[in-house]
Amino acid sequence: MKNKIFVDTNFLLDIMATDRPNSDAAFSFFMRVSNSHEPNVAVCAGSLKDAYYISRRDLPETKRRNWMRRFIDAFEILPIDNAICKTAVDSDEPDFEDGIIRACAERWQADCLVSRDVKAFLNSSVPKISSDEFVSNLESNPHEG
Repeated sequence: MKNKIFVDTNFLLDIMATDRPNSDAAFSFFMRVSNSHEPNVAVCAGSLKDAYYISRRDLPETKRRNWMRRFIDAFEILPIDNAICKTAVDSDEPDFEDGIIRACAERWQADCLVSRDVKAFLNSSVPKISSDEFVSNLESNPHEG
């Protein structure tokens, strides 16, 4: 498994909601990371905000806030600043949010970016790994990380 893992917003949502693709495996990964802080996992501050907002349809306020606390404790939270926004707006990503995630992952020099977004991160210097592939790697190497 890679040492510096950057996770996309959709992976956070997979952890939070049991009815999403790869939810069980994403949750297992989260439990491993939150118990050991290895491997080093980061998320963009904007992804926390987005996951909190998107999950309002499925989760009550108290659960969403509890998830945010758990993510803040388990992950490195990367800020969004002027340089990140400029890089994002000028990127070739399908939307601004993906540009921000890519810019954060690249600045942090992540080893991989975990995402189910098939259209995003195709030209990133950080290799994208699909959630399916990432989870498969976790299951085949359960003691790594």
